Amino acid sequence: MSRSKRKGRKPRQPEDQSIAQQAASEQRNANQDSRLNKPSIPEGERRDGGEWQTEWTNAKFVTYYKKQKIVDGDEEWELFMETMRKTLPTTFRLSPNSPSTPALIDLIEKVHVPHLQEIVFEGQKVEPPKKLPWYPWGLAYQFEANKRVIRKVPEFKKLHQFLVYETEVGNVSRQEAVSMIPPLLLDVHSHHVVLDACASPGSKTAQILEALHSSIPIDPTKGSATTTDPLPTMVHHPKGLVIANDTDLARAHMLIHQSARRIPSVALMVTNLDAGSYNSLKLSNNKSLSFDRILCDVPCSGDGTLRKNVGIWKVWNVASGNGLHGLQLRILLRAMRMLKPGGKIVYSTCSLNPVENEAVVAAALNTFPGQYRLPPTSHLLPDLKRRPGLTHWTPAVAAIIPKKEDEQVEDEATTTDEKWNGDPFAFQTYEDFVNGTKGLSRAVLGRRMKMLETHWPPKNVKDLGLENCMRVLPHLQDTGGFFGQEVVVVPEADVTTKQQETSKGKRQNRGKGKKGKGKSGASTEDASIVDKDLMGIEGVTGGTFTEQPFTFIDGNDPILKANIARLNLLPSFPKDNLYVRSDLGDTTRRVLLCNDLAKEIISYNAYDKIRLISAGLHAFVRQDAGPKRGNEFDLLPPITASSEPQPTTLSPPHYKTTPIIFSPERNSALRFVSDGVEALSVFVSPEGKVQGTLRDLKKLIESYYPTINGFEYEEGAEKLLWNSIQGRPVGSYIIEFKPGEWEGGELLQPLVLPLWRSGTSISVMLDKQAKSALSLRLWGIDHTPKGAAAKKDEDAVEPQVEEEKSAKIETTSELKDVDMT
Repeated sequence: MSRSKRKGRKPRQPEDQSIAQQAASEQRNANQDSRLNKPSIPEGERRDGGEWQTEWTNAKFVTYYKKQKIVDGDEEWELFMETMRKTLPTTFRLSPNSPSTPALIDLIEKVHVPHLQEIVFEGQKVEPPKKLPWYPWGLAYQFEANKRVIRKVPEFKKLHQFLVYETEVGNVSRQEAVSMIPPLLLDVHSHHVVLDACASPGSKTAQILEALHSSIPIDPTKGSATTTDPLPTMVHHPKGLVIANDTDLARAHMLIHQSARRIPSVALMVTNLDAGSYNSLKLSNNKSLSFDRILCDVPCSGDGTLRKNVGIWKVWNVASGNGLHGLQLRILLRAMRMLKPGGKIVYSTCSLNPVENEAVVAAALNTFPGQYRLPPTSHLLPDLKRRPGLTHWTPAVAAIIPKKEDEQVEDEATTTDEKWNGDPFAFQTYEDFVNGTKGLSRAVLGRRMKMLETHWPPKNVKDLGLENCMRVLPHLQDTGGFFGQEVVVVPEADVTTKQQETSKGKRQNRGKGKKGKGKSGASTEDASIVDKDLMGIEGVTGGTFTEQPFTFIDGNDPILKANIARLNLLPSFPKDNLYVRSDLGDTTRRVLLCNDLAKEIISYNAYDKIRLISAGLHAFVRQDAGPKRGNEFDLLPPITASSEPQPTTLSPPHYKTTPIIFSPERNSALRFVSDGVEALSVFVSPEGKVQGTLRDLKKLIESYYPTINGFEYEEGAEKLLWNSIQGRPVGSYIIEFKPGEWEGGELLQPLVLPLWRSGTSISVMLDKQAKSALSLRLWGIDHTPKGAAAKKDEDAVEPQVEEEKSAKIETTSELKDVDMT
């Protein structure tokens, strides 16, 4: 007997829920299902030397995908399954417009790859990293080496250490190969307004930001590792904007960390809303913000990641994909409503399931007949091997069909093949499903309500261009599984009057429950299940919103003016776009900077209603004169204390200002931080910059607070930093290191870092991890005090280890000479 029947309660029917409740239920289910993308190791399974111990198979998976005919014939199926059972290779990519990229390419190609040639481990050759043939400029690499190889082969251990350090500081992105595809398909330009609807963990958002900040667009038609086109340069202050969204608050905060460390940007905002009912953002013209590009990388069952997330093998069933279909469709429909004329949506999943892929795209196109189209994609990323989208698929019903009407049904996730009573593929059409489930118990119907008419191919499936969709299968180029497709707006002149009237009628009838047939053959009653008026649904986030407000700094504040003068910022610096994350009257700690469009959105929308949790980049931080540092700030020009904060509300309804507030007990000033130094360097006058050589940089890395006198080198040596720092008052500067060589290290491109000059010493304002990564990149050795100490300990241990090995060998030899008979 079911739990609900024992307690005398009726199972709640989905049709009895409100729209908001349905949305919340779908989102909770999506969150649970999306966790399959990062499953815990099922009980009884553990890693052994980096390899999974599992059966790497699932009978339901095999039956379902053979039925869908995702590959051609039994021979290719065996190749597909053989690849699916292999561990996914490691892939990583470099940013096209980062100043450090040329040096990193040089280090990979001239140091790491040559050292990894002819490596043999346990009788098998281990290949060095090789470029992904389809990624533009050859900036993405792939290699196969499990954890045992990395631990025991010194050359791979050095490569791994290099990747860890460079990933930590944001110069390298360790990202699955197929995950790199959607941002390339978007074709983002620096003036575009972009929404990443389901952004966490942030690797695709970082790619989109890289494109937004590029001097030339990253052309997907030239996607090739052999291109000779020059790399783009960095555009620090693009006119466009990227809004990254995630429905889970914790994941949204992780997204900020992942994106900000890779490419700190004045043009990034992060929101925490349900992508299926994303709030309209108001602008100064009282219109809603619309987007040039939208990425819908939706929550999915994740079976394309089986090579990486092998725990899915044990739990895979069709219920996950069936249940997510409605949410995926809601997200895509909402995106279509927010797209600008001439704009582009990329819909993508890491699932192989047509119910989550082609079925969703087909249903969305039929919701807006004639207004959107699927353009060809075969010319994009020409060296990427892919298969066309499917135009026929057969949904499977993932629950028992009981023999008796009152028979209770166990949970679908734990149902085994032996308990099934009936063919899961018995229903060739939605009408067959409706007729075949008449008279079943309410519990069964509750589960059946996951099946919508849009799960099945529509009658006009051959007319929708689904063959233009992109299916990447693991065995084609040793990757994970992927589905992606562009959806673009049809020019208004190409939309016939009949199609416009049909679309208008659908919008008017939406939610009224009237029976009838649309172009796709779906009844408007059923269409209303997936095509609600989403504008009226509150965002489903599942948590209390407690973020701090966004308060802009008064541009006429005397403390702000004094610090701008101290930092030697030019009049062109956008000081009116500086803000703090605090209530009025709070002491200022961090100062942030956003671009004009981000400021407009903040000013015309209540931040808590749009659940805005981040905007722009970290520009300055307060530097206090602590007791151990004496009165060094006395050397700074005095500033006039600010008056009491007087909040001002200007014409924008949500625009508020505050002065900078420093503690009266401390002498404080603002200084540059590493996150924003490159973006701000273009606004710093020559008086705010100092110059240095690679020798100077090595000395700054080797000591946390080297004395200024230590940079007065021997007679005849270049003393660039010593000469440029002389006569400078205490405060924050930007130091520019010119390319050059020193003691085995080489700097290929100019390097810009924040510098603090105290009374007697100077220091680059980088955290210890970033200093270590920089040292390893330039010299291949960690020259920081921490790295030097670790090397000293390692050198002290090695002789002891060698002595122990020698003693063990001698003992073994002696034992062999003993007669044991």
